[in-house]
Amino acid sequence: MDKKQLKNIDLLKPFLRGPLPLTPDNFTPVARTPWGGIYIASHLKKDICPEKLGHIVGESWDFSCEPSFPSKILGSKVTLNELIQSFPEELLSLAYLETKGKNCEILVKILNAAEDLSLQVHPSDDDPYLKAEECGKFESWYVLHAEEKSGIYLGFKEGVRKEQFEEALKKGGDSIRPLLNFVAVKAGDYFEIPYGTCHAIGKGLVVIEPQHVLASKKGKTYRIHDWGRRYNAEGSLDPKGNSRELHIEEALRLIDPEKQSGEEFLNKLRGAVQVQTLAEGLRIETFGKNDFYKFHRVGMRKQQTLSLKLEGAFAAMIPVEGSFAIRTHEGLDSYWQKGQPGFLSAASFPLRFKAFEDSVLFLISPEGVRESWHLTEA
Repeated sequence: MDKKQLKNIDLLKPFLRGPLPLTPDNFTPVARTPWGGIYIASHLKKDICPEKLGHIVGESWDFSCEPSFPSKILGSKVTLNELIQSFPEELLSLAYLETKGKNCEILVKILNAAEDLSLQVHPSDDDPYLKAEECGKFESWYVLHAEEKSGIYLGFKEGVRKEQFEEALKKGGDSIRPLLNFVAVKAGDYFEIPYGTCHAIGKGLVVIEPQHVLASKKGKTYRIHDWGRRYNAEGSLDPKGNSRELHIEEALRLIDPEKQSGEEFLNKLRGAVQVQTLAEGLRIETFGKNDFYKFHRVGMRKQQTLSLKLEGAFAAMIPVEGSFAIRTHEGLDSYWQKGQPGFLSAASFPLRFKAFEDSVLFLISPEGVRESWHLTEA
């Protein structure tokens, strides 16, 4: 990091005790996500990124310390991870540093699938096929928007054997589809995808995808099957183009069709929800339970005010509806709207949220953090 960059980081120090806005257009290129749709640019980000209206966006990395597509502090060239490394206690908290060090291991994406994603599986962090810069990946899906008859692929139909699946893979095309378990979904559904789970997001879905990825590493995906598709260099479907790389040998070691089938298997992946209703329209939903992060959906009606305190940690913030103000305990105010992600530093709490219109935001914080929510006077 050069001296000019260090100077830029120093200029950010006065803002560490308040919510930090992150770049809202941390979009992956179309060539990387040939299955992408226009919902992110035309709905979620239309007010904050109007120049992208109508553009195809497969993934928006709204909160990322991952080196491939790192989040930056809005209005600067400083990445979120660079800022954390410079001011870890203010951003992560002393309590977090004592257990995790200066490692922010939460990544949050928004995905829009206009076509089925490839069939995939994620390894654990100790997988022997991983390269030095790679790690495993645990992720969850919250369905933000679902078109009619859309769904996800999770595991296999009952009775499918591994040899049968391997034979279908050799045939290619849609041969494997009848063997997979297709789950119809709707907005508000939540699933957790542990290591080794065979999965694919189906077309017509928009999902918020929190992930656990080790600091400074790239979360690895083993692609099992891509439905026989070929693409040109721009990422568009082209029968004369090239197939994407598959990782069949690596993936087959991890999956077990006989264990990844049936209602009991699916019920383990469906995230239970705990609901706190503080007032009519003021509702906090906490989804799932894993060893890495907590996932909260916060809904507020116009003019409602919510107080939040996190003890000893931070949170990623993803607003998806409405607009609101955040006031810190030091009286600092900031304005937020749909599509503008943020980092809520440990030093900024407690925070007060006041909705200017009906609003929905998601907060993702490290597992084990204690939080308290209160309805407050405007």
